[in-house]
Amino acid sequence: MASASVDWATLLDDPAVSVVPTLLGFPRARFTAAAGWDTGLRAIEQDLVYVVARGRMTAALAADALVAVGAGELCFVPAGAPFRFVAARPAPTVERFRLVATRGADRLTLAAAPFAVRVDADLRRALDGVLAELARADVASAALRATGATLLIALARSAGPAQGGLAPALLARLAAFVERDPWCSPRDLARAAGLTHDWFTRAFRRATGVAPRAWIVRERIRLAAARLAAGDETAEAVAQAIGYRDAKLFGRQFRAVLGAPPAAWRRRAAPFA
Repeated sequence: MASASVDWATLLDDPAVSVVPTLLGFPRARFTAAAGWDTGLRAIEQDLVYVVARGRMTAALAADALVAVGAGELCFVPAGAPFRFVAARPAPTVERFRLVATRGADRLTLAAAPFAVRVDADLRRALDGVLAELARADVASAALRATGATLLIALARSAGPAQGGLAPALLARLAAFVERDPWCSPRDLARAAGLTHDWFTRAFRRATGVAPRAWIVRERIRLAAARLAAGDETAEAVAQAIGYRDAKLFGRQFRAVLGAPPAAWRRRAAPFA
């Protein structure tokens, strides 16, 4: 059987693709880890889904340091990617299975970076459907194929991370989040993205080239610049409207982001308004 790597859209849009959850190599889908549980650093040839139902575990994906994964969070590991899971306290109850995607005689794997994501209601329903079918029989039944397709759609909608960072749609949602709350923190963005803080910070840097905190400042100044260009408000009034208590801080950040003080930038931008 040949193997090919494809992206989310290919798996979702191609009716010839079959995605089947399986317990291949796992004695059961749900278990509570014993003290000292440690998978060791390894890689396998199927896409993996691990969900922490209760408790906590630490996870390392690829060369990343161990990070905490708590109850209600999911780790997706694409085929061939190194990973390691270790029990933390309280001992985790883990739900796990593999995904086998095929098109005819070809085996497919997702061209995605490993990621962690908060399980929302839609993803939870999809997971519950998969676990219920796996409890009946670990075979490629029509019901398992249907639940596999449902799960894949839920993962694609919930996760967003693409190779090397975060999907553009997720970044757009985060920009809208900053517009509503210009003084949000990087942890607020991570929660809005449904990712753990450490995962989010690394993925965000890969996607944008900057740290989340610097990006928040840039988005905040972008909002201020739009107000300056659109109306007759003074720079001081705009700074206060955005939430700045220190006019000097506003001026420094504005100049650092846009290369000129607010007043000079407004004069330069006026012909284009």
